[in-house]
Amino acid sequence: MPELRLQVDESILKSINDNLKAIHQGMKGADSGPLSSGPLSANDIGRDALAVYKWVVEQTLSGRAVVAADKELSELKQITTPYIPARSPQI
Repeated sequence: MPELRLQVDESILKSINDNLKAIHQGMKGADSGPLSSGPLSANDIGRDALAVYKWVVEQTLSGRAVVAADKELSELKQITTPYIPARSPQI
């Protein structure tokens, strides 16, 4: 199995964990949620990041544009990378 090793600055991990904590505050059952055992490690975040990247690649391959939207769906931001170009969804 391929292994991935990255050096991640502690400030990046702290920022991600702080933002996740803010997202989960006020949610029902936040005390027993995924962050109840403490902050996520670089490995935890890396696994999630690869799962999301895999999903984005699959959605793009199937002809979808992957977007982030505000609550009213009035503003859309397409998710792209240097390897996943912007594209119009195929209908």
